[in-house]
Amino acid sequence: MVFLNTYSLLRLHFFVLISVLLLTSSCLKSDFNITNRLSVYFEASNIDNDLAYANNDTLRITEIKFIVNEMKIETEDSTVLGTTSDASGILVAYNSENNGLRLVLSIDLGFSDLAAFNAYYIGVSPVPFRSPGFDDDFFGTGTTNYSLVIKGAINNKSFILRSNTVFEKEYSFSPVQLDDETETLRVVQRLDLKKVFEGEAGELLNPDEDESNEKILQNFRNNLIVSASAVNEF
Repeated sequence: MVFLNTYSLLRLHFFVLISVLLLTSSCLKSDFNITNRLSVYFEASNIDNDLAYANNDTLRITEIKFIVNEMKIETEDSTVLGTTSDASGILVAYNSENNGLRLVLSIDLGFSDLAAFNAYYIGVSPVPFRSPGFDDDFFGTGTTNYSLVIKGAINNKSFILRSNTVFEKEYSFSPVQLDDETETLRVVQRLDLKKVFEGEAGELLNPDEDESNEKILQNFRNNLIVSASAVNEF
């Protein structure tokens, strides 16, 4: 297994609050030795839209944010590139003011002769400690911290869902070969917010109800999808 070292991650502003600041221009410049890069994006559909469900219930989501504490990509020959164990997490944030395809991470892989990529892995868990890179929404009382925060309104009544959900998910995709040393592996994570709050019968799941809350978290995990492609970004 090959790991991206902590210095490289910090130098490229690994902890990225994409709703406020994407990446500084220095992060987007190539090093002297041109190698392949990884760019990770996130997009949430139905943000800040009035969504209709069964029983005339309505929902509007204004913000979603979550903590990715681990990220890996894998090639066909089982080479794995991933975050180091001391990385405390990536804050992925999305709201109506910062919508569309949003850049989460752009980093030099340090190689230009890798086999085709065919898998992507993420781990989601609560932020481990208070840091300037994470806002107060992720911190509760005592030692309670959160990994997922969703804000919105149900039938015009505001709510905040805060969860300490923990999960790991691996995505397999058709092999993506970076033929040119200037090509970037683009990984796009997408989430349909309407599906996150939708029950099996089309009803609106209320986050204030424990049973519905568990279904919402399950829908979040199941509907977070990934695609990958080779692009020339720079």
